[in-house]
Order: sequence, then structure tokens, then C-alpha cells
Amino acid sequence: DVLVDTLDIHEDHDLVLFHIEGSHFLWKMVRRLVGVIVEVGRGGLTPQDAAGLLAARSDVAARFTAPASGLFLERVYYEGDPRDAPVRPAANAQSLHPAPHT
Repeated sequence: DVLVDTLDIHEDHDLVLFHIEGSHFLWKMVRRLVGVIVEVGRGGLTPQDAAGLLAARSDVAARFTAPASGLFLERVYYEGDPRDAPVRPAANAQSLHPAPHT
């Protein structure tokens, strides 16, 4: 069984950021979760419809699969790793909102 521990949604200017933590993920699982939630936000599904799609085995959720662009793996925890350690940005990481050129 897959256990989703955390699913947080944040807005950052015109970005919608999804933070999902779980025991592991199945193929396209995160993309389908995001796609279904986005469809609820657009009004194409009710929250009850979405819960039903995610609770039952169905290929319907595949229609809402979010594109892979913009999704990335932030961190992997291995057995015994502390989960409260802050994420450290890579040395060459660029900000999501770089300073405008003047």
C-alpha cells in the first residue's frame, strides 16, 4: 500500500506549488493527483468526484494527468533519515523568481 503522508498546496505569485510526501509513489501517481486537484480548482470535478476517483481503481484519473514539466523530486528519505532536516538548495540553484534585469 502507498501512504501519502502530506499533500500541501501553496500559491506563490502566479505559481501553484504542490508538496507531496509519501511512503513511495506509483508510476504517474503524483501527476494524476495534481491533475485531479487542478481539475477540481477549474470546476470540472467536484471534491466528491475527485475523492471517488482517487479511492477506487479507475482509468478516469488518467485523463487529468498533469504534464511532467514543472514537477521535480525534492528529496528522498531512506530508512533512519530524519524528516525534520531542512532542505538545502543546490549550490547553483536559481530562484523561482529571479530578480528582474534593470
